Amino acid sequence: MLEKISCAGLQPADLKGTSIVYNNSCAGVIAQALKRAGSTRAVLLLDEVDKLPAESQFALLDLLDGHRSFYEKHLDCDIDLHQLVPVLTANDLEKVSPILRDRCDLMPMYGYTLAEKKAIAANADYIYQKSLRDNPGLQAAHNQHEHKAHTLFEKQYTLTQTIETETRYRTETRTDSEGNPYTVQVPYTYYICNVKLENFDMSHLPVYIMGEEQMSLYAVYMHTLGNRPDLFPNGTYPNASTVKEPTYYEIPPEALEDATFAAMMAEAEKYVGYPYVWGGSSPSTSFQNPAAGPGRSAKRRRAGTPQIPPASCSGRAQAG
Repeated sequence: MLEKISCAGLQPADLKGTSIVYNNSCAGVIAQALKRAGSTRAVLLLDEVDKLPAESQFALLDLLDGHRSFYEKHLDCDIDLHQLVPVLTANDLEKVSPILRDRCDLMPMYGYTLAEKKAIAANADYIYQKSLRDNPGLQAAHNQHEHKAHTLFEKQYTLTQTIETETRYRTETRTDSEGNPYTVQVPYTYYICNVKLENFDMSHLPVYIMGEEQMSLYAVYMHTLGNRPDLFPNGTYPNASTVKEPTYYEIPPEALEDATFAAMMAEAEKYVGYPYVWGGSSPSTSFQNPAAGPGRSAKRRRAGTPQIPPASCSGRAQAG
Protein backbone atom coordinates (compact mmCIF):
# COMPACT_ATOMS: atom_id res chain seq x y z
CA MET A 1 0.00 0.00 0.00
CA LEU A 2 1.36 3.42 -0.97
CA GLU A 3 0.42 6.59 0.87
CA LYS A 4 1.66 10.05 -0.09
CA ILE A 5 2.13 13.08 2.14
CA SER A 6 2.84 16.52 0.66
CA CYS A 7 5.31 18.09 3.09
CA ALA A 8 5.30 21.68 1.86
CA GLY A 9 4.87 24.00 4.85
CA LEU A 10 4.02 21.32 7.42
CA GLN A 11 4.82 22.17 11.05
CA PRO A 12 6.03 19.63 13.66
CA ALA A 13 2.53 19.45 15.13
CA ASP A 14 1.19 18.59 11.68
CA LEU A 15 3.56 15.62 11.54
CA LYS A 16 3.32 14.32 15.10
CA GLY A 17 -0.16 15.49 16.05
CA THR A 18 -1.35 17.71 18.89
CA SER A 19 -2.18 16.77 22.44
CA ILE A 20 -5.80 16.03 23.28
CA VAL A 21 -5.71 18.73 25.98
CA TYR A 22 -6.09 21.33 23.22
CA ASN A 23 -9.27 22.20 21.39
CA ASN A 24 -9.43 20.99 17.78
CA SER A 25 -6.52 18.62 18.38
CA CYS A 26 -5.97 15.86 15.85
CA ALA A 27 -3.56 13.14 14.88
CA GLY A 28 -0.59 13.97 12.66
CA VAL A 29 -0.49 13.37 8.94
CA ILE A 30 1.74 10.31 9.40
CA ALA A 31 -0.75 8.58 11.70
CA GLN A 32 -3.58 9.55 9.35
CA ALA A 33 -1.69 8.06 6.39
CA LEU A 34 -1.16 4.80 8.29
CA LYS A 35 -4.88 4.72 9.12
CA ARG A 36 -5.75 5.11 5.43
CA ALA A 37 -3.32 2.32 4.56
CA GLY A 38 -4.83 0.10 7.23
CA SER A 39 -1.43 -1.22 8.22
CA THR A 40 2.07 -0.12 9.17
CA ARG A 41 3.31 -2.43 6.42
CA ALA A 42 3.19 0.22 3.74
CA VAL A 43 5.26 2.58 1.61
CA LEU A 44 5.05 6.16 2.89
CA LEU A 45 6.04 8.79 0.33
CA LEU A 46 7.02 12.10 1.92
CA ASP A 47 7.04 14.48 -1.03
CA GLU A 48 9.23 17.63 -1.14
CA VAL A 49 10.83 17.43 2.31
CA ASP A 50 13.08 20.32 1.25
CA LYS A 51 10.04 22.57 1.70
CA LEU A 52 9.70 21.62 5.37
CA PRO A 53 10.81 24.14 8.00
CA ALA A 54 14.02 23.15 9.83
CA GLU A 55 12.20 22.09 13.02
CA SER A 56 9.82 19.91 10.99
CA GLN A 57 12.74 18.15 9.34
CA PHE A 58 14.11 17.28 12.79
CA ALA A 59 10.69 15.87 13.68
CA LEU A 60 11.15 13.30 10.93
CA LEU A 61 14.31 11.89 12.52
CA ASP A 62 12.26 9.49 14.64
CA LEU A 63 10.71 8.15 11.47
CA LEU A 64 14.15 7.28 10.10
CA ASP A 65 15.79 6.15 13.34
CA GLY A 66 17.22 2.69 13.70
CA HIS A 67 14.65 1.58 16.29
CA ARG A 68 11.86 2.94 14.03
CA SER A 69 9.47 3.90 16.80
CA PHE A 70 7.46 7.05 16.18
CA TYR A 71 5.80 8.92 19.06
CA GLU A 72 2.37 10.28 18.20
CA LYS A 73 1.34 13.11 20.54
CA HIS A 74 -2.39 12.94 19.84
CA LEU A 75 -2.55 9.19 20.47
CA ASP A 76 0.02 9.53 23.26
CA CYS A 77 1.81 6.37 22.26
CA ASP A 78 4.69 5.01 20.20
CA ILE A 79 3.88 3.55 16.79
CA ASP A 80 6.00 0.61 15.66
CA LEU A 81 7.23 1.38 12.14
CA HIS A 82 9.59 -1.55 11.58
CA GLN A 83 7.62 -2.66 8.55
CA LEU A 84 7.17 0.82 7.12
CA VAL A 85 9.21 1.85 4.07
CA PRO A 86 9.63 5.65 4.08
CA VAL A 87 10.56 7.33 0.78
CA LEU A 88 11.55 11.01 0.80
CA THR A 89 11.75 13.27 -2.24
CA ALA A 90 13.38 16.69 -2.59
CA ASN A 91 14.00 19.12 -5.42
CA ASP A 92 16.93 20.85 -3.70
CA LEU A 93 19.17 18.76 -1.44
CA GLU A 94 20.89 21.89 -0.13
CA LYS A 95 17.67 22.76 1.71
CA VAL A 96 17.50 19.37 3.43
CA SER A 97 19.08 19.13 6.88
CA PRO A 98 22.46 17.32 6.73
CA ILE A 99 21.38 15.11 9.65
CA LEU A 100 18.23 14.07 7.81
CA ARG A 101 20.16 13.64 4.58
CA ASP A 102 22.71 11.33 6.28
CA ARG A 103 19.94 8.93 7.26
CA CYS A 104 18.83 8.44 3.68
CA ASP A 105 20.22 6.58 0.70
CA LEU A 106 20.38 9.19 -2.06
CA MET A 107 19.11 8.26 -5.51
CA PRO A 108 19.41 11.17 -7.99
CA MET A 109 16.55 11.39 -10.47
CA TYR A 110 17.28 13.57 -13.47
CA GLY A 111 14.84 15.20 -15.86
CA TYR A 112 13.94 13.82 -19.24
CA THR A 113 16.57 13.97 -21.95
CA LEU A 114 15.75 15.43 -25.35
CA ALA A 115 15.50 11.94 -26.82
CA GLU A 116 13.09 10.86 -24.06
CA LYS A 117 10.94 13.95 -24.59
CA LYS A 118 10.75 13.16 -28.30
CA ALA A 119 9.69 9.60 -27.50
CA ILE A 120 6.97 10.85 -25.15
CA ALA A 121 5.71 13.32 -27.75
CA ALA A 122 5.66 10.59 -30.39
CA ASN A 123 3.49 8.49 -28.08
CA ALA A 124 1.21 11.35 -27.06
CA ASP A 125 -1.84 9.66 -28.54
CA TYR A 126 -1.43 6.74 -26.11
CA ILE A 127 -1.30 9.16 -23.17
CA TYR A 128 -4.40 10.97 -24.43
CA GLN A 129 -6.33 7.75 -24.97
CA LYS A 130 -5.34 6.54 -21.49
CA SER A 131 -6.65 9.81 -20.02
CA LEU A 132 -9.94 9.25 -21.81
CA ARG A 133 -10.22 5.73 -20.39
CA ASP A 134 -9.43 6.88 -16.85
CA ASN A 135 -11.87 9.82 -16.93
CA PRO A 136 -15.41 8.96 -18.11
CA GLY A 137 -16.41 12.63 -18.02
CA LEU A 138 -13.52 13.55 -20.29
CA GLN A 139 -14.54 10.76 -22.65
CA ALA A 140 -18.07 12.17 -22.95
CA ALA A 141 -16.76 15.69 -23.64
CA HIS A 142 -14.28 14.27 -26.15
CA ASN A 143 -17.04 12.46 -28.05
CA GLN A 144 -19.25 15.56 -28.11
CA HIS A 145 -16.56 17.91 -29.40
CA GLU A 146 -15.06 15.34 -31.74
CA HIS A 147 -18.44 15.00 -33.45
CA LYS A 148 -18.69 18.79 -33.84
CA ALA A 149 -15.12 18.98 -35.12
CA HIS A 150 -15.81 16.29 -37.71
CA THR A 151 -18.98 18.10 -38.78
CA LEU A 152 -17.11 21.38 -39.24
CA PHE A 153 -14.28 19.69 -41.11
CA GLU A 154 -16.70 17.94 -43.45
CA LYS A 155 -18.47 21.24 -44.13
CA GLN A 156 -15.29 23.26 -44.53
CA TYR A 157 -13.76 21.03 -47.18
CA THR A 158 -15.72 19.69 -50.12
CA LEU A 159 -13.93 17.31 -52.45
CA THR A 160 -15.60 16.81 -55.84
CA GLN A 161 -14.33 14.22 -58.30
CA THR A 162 -15.58 13.73 -61.84
CA ILE A 163 -14.25 11.36 -64.45
CA GLU A 164 -14.51 12.03 -68.17
CA THR A 165 -13.66 9.59 -70.91
CA GLU A 166 -12.52 10.25 -74.47
CA THR A 167 -11.80 7.93 -77.35
CA ARG A 168 -8.37 8.67 -78.70
CA TYR A 169 -6.18 7.03 -81.32
CA ARG A 170 -2.59 5.98 -81.35
CA THR A 171 -0.52 4.98 -84.34
CA GLU A 172 0.87 1.45 -84.42
CA THR A 173 3.24 -0.06 -86.91
CA ARG A 174 2.45 -3.60 -87.96
CA THR A 175 3.80 -6.13 -90.48
CA ASP A 176 1.68 -7.95 -93.03
CA SER A 177 2.03 -11.58 -94.05
CA GLU A 178 4.63 -10.69 -96.66
CA GLY A 179 6.78 -8.81 -94.16
CA ASN A 180 5.85 -5.33 -95.28
CA PRO A 181 5.33 -2.73 -92.51
CA TYR A 182 2.23 -0.60 -92.38
CA THR A 183 0.59 1.78 -89.85
CA VAL A 184 -2.87 1.66 -88.36
CA GLN A 185 -4.85 3.96 -86.00
CA VAL A 186 -5.85 2.05 -82.87
CA PRO A 187 -8.59 3.52 -80.67
CA TYR A 188 -8.26 3.53 -76.86
CA THR A 189 -10.11 5.07 -73.92
CA TYR A 190 -8.50 8.12 -72.33
CA TYR A 191 -9.59 8.92 -68.74
CA ILE A 192 -9.63 12.48 -67.40
CA CYS A 193 -10.02 12.80 -63.62
CA ASN A 194 -11.10 16.24 -62.42
CA VAL A 195 -10.56 16.91 -58.71
CA LYS A 196 -11.93 20.05 -57.06
CA LEU A 197 -11.30 20.90 -53.40
CA GLU A 198 -13.35 23.77 -52.00
CA ASN A 199 -12.39 25.43 -48.73
CA PHE A 200 -15.26 27.37 -47.19
CA ASP A 201 -14.84 30.37 -44.89
CA MET A 202 -14.64 29.22 -41.27
CA SER A 203 -16.80 32.16 -40.14
CA HIS A 204 -19.82 30.61 -41.86
CA LEU A 205 -19.33 27.04 -40.69
CA PRO A 206 -20.72 27.26 -37.11
CA VAL A 207 -24.24 27.64 -38.53
CA TYR A 208 -24.29 23.89 -39.09
CA ILE A 209 -24.14 23.17 -35.35
CA MET A 210 -26.33 26.06 -34.10
CA GLY A 211 -29.90 26.10 -32.97
CA GLU A 212 -32.46 28.60 -34.23
CA GLU A 213 -31.84 31.12 -31.43
CA GLN A 214 -28.06 30.83 -31.69
CA MET A 215 -28.38 31.29 -35.43
CA SER A 216 -30.25 34.58 -35.07
CA LEU A 217 -27.71 35.96 -32.60
CA TYR A 218 -24.82 34.88 -34.80
CA ALA A 219 -26.42 36.58 -37.80
CA VAL A 220 -26.63 39.87 -35.88
CA TYR A 221 -23.04 39.50 -34.73
CA MET A 222 -21.75 38.88 -38.25
CA HIS A 223 -23.79 41.79 -39.60
CA THR A 224 -22.53 44.29 -37.02
CA LEU A 225 -19.09 42.69 -36.53
CA GLY A 226 -19.84 42.85 -32.82
CA ASN A 227 -19.71 46.65 -32.96
CA ARG A 228 -16.09 46.33 -31.86
CA PRO A 229 -13.74 48.73 -33.70
CA ASP A 230 -10.78 47.39 -31.73
CA LEU A 231 -11.33 44.01 -33.37
CA PHE A 232 -12.89 45.13 -36.67
CA PRO A 233 -11.50 48.58 -37.52
CA ASN A 234 -13.30 48.65 -40.86
CA GLY A 235 -16.76 48.38 -39.31
CA THR A 236 -19.21 51.15 -40.17
CA TYR A 237 -21.30 51.01 -37.01
CA PRO A 238 -20.98 53.44 -34.07
CA ASN A 239 -18.97 52.34 -31.09
CA ALA A 240 -18.05 53.43 -27.60
CA SER A 241 -15.56 55.99 -28.87
CA THR A 242 -18.15 57.88 -30.93
CA VAL A 243 -20.11 59.77 -28.31
CA LYS A 244 -23.03 61.66 -29.82
CA GLU A 245 -25.01 64.54 -28.45
CA PRO A 246 -28.37 63.03 -27.48
CA THR A 247 -31.82 64.52 -27.68
CA TYR A 248 -33.05 65.42 -24.20
CA TYR A 249 -36.59 65.32 -22.81
CA GLU A 250 -38.03 66.68 -19.63
CA ILE A 251 -39.19 64.15 -17.05
CA PRO A 252 -42.38 65.03 -15.19
CA PRO A 253 -41.44 65.75 -11.54
CA GLU A 254 -44.15 63.39 -10.31
CA ALA A 255 -42.50 60.50 -12.17
CA LEU A 256 -39.25 61.06 -10.24
CA GLU A 257 -41.14 60.69 -6.99
CA ASP A 258 -41.00 56.95 -7.61
CA ALA A 259 -37.72 55.94 -5.95
CA THR A 260 -37.18 52.96 -8.21
CA PHE A 261 -37.74 54.96 -11.37
CA ALA A 262 -35.51 57.79 -10.13
CA ALA A 263 -32.70 55.31 -9.38
CA MET A 264 -33.07 53.79 -12.85
CA MET A 265 -32.84 57.20 -14.49
CA ALA A 266 -29.79 58.15 -12.42
CA GLU A 267 -28.03 55.01 -13.61
CA ALA A 268 -29.18 55.47 -17.22
CA GLU A 269 -27.77 59.02 -17.37
CA LYS A 270 -24.26 57.57 -17.08
CA TYR A 271 -24.69 56.02 -20.53
CA VAL A 272 -26.38 58.86 -22.36
CA GLY A 273 -24.72 59.37 -25.74
CA TYR A 274 -22.98 56.01 -25.74
CA PRO A 275 -24.33 53.50 -28.27
CA TYR A 276 -25.03 49.84 -27.61
CA VAL A 277 -21.85 47.74 -27.84
CA TRP A 278 -21.57 44.02 -27.15
CA GLY A 279 -19.55 43.38 -24.03
CA GLY A 280 -19.96 46.94 -22.71
CA SER A 281 -20.54 47.41 -19.02
CA SER A 282 -19.55 50.97 -18.14
CA PRO A 283 -19.48 54.43 -19.75
CA SER A 284 -15.84 53.83 -20.77
CA THR A 285 -16.70 50.64 -22.65
CA SER A 286 -20.29 51.58 -23.54
CA PHE A 287 -23.41 49.79 -22.48
CA GLN A 288 -24.85 46.30 -22.77
CA ASN A 289 -27.71 44.86 -20.81
CA PRO A 290 -26.46 41.38 -19.86
CA ALA A 291 -30.00 40.18 -19.20
CA ALA A 292 -31.08 41.10 -22.68
CA GLY A 293 -28.26 39.45 -24.58
CA PRO A 294 -27.04 40.31 -28.10
CA GLY A 295 -29.69 41.20 -30.58
CA ARG A 296 -32.42 41.78 -28.00
CA SER A 297 -33.90 44.96 -26.68
CA ALA A 298 -32.08 46.29 -23.65
CA LYS A 299 -35.15 48.19 -22.41
CA ARG A 300 -37.00 46.79 -19.46
CA ARG A 301 -39.64 48.36 -17.27
CA ARG A 302 -39.94 47.15 -13.72
CA ALA A 303 -43.29 46.39 -12.20
CA GLY A 304 -44.73 49.46 -10.56
CA THR A 305 -42.71 51.88 -12.71
CA PRO A 306 -45.02 54.49 -14.23
CA GLN A 307 -45.28 54.53 -18.02
CA ILE A 308 -44.55 57.99 -19.46
CA PRO A 309 -45.61 59.02 -22.97
CA PRO A 310 -42.70 58.97 -25.46
CA ALA A 311 -42.68 62.77 -25.78
CA SER A 312 -41.76 63.11 -22.13
CA CYS A 313 -40.63 59.66 -21.08
CA SER A 314 -36.98 60.05 -20.15
CA GLY A 315 -35.23 63.07 -18.92
CA ARG A 316 -32.03 62.36 -20.79
CA ALA A 317 -32.72 59.50 -23.15
CA GLN A 318 -31.20 59.42 -26.62
CA ALA A 319 -33.71 59.59 -29.43
CA GLY A 320 -34.05 56.37 -31.35
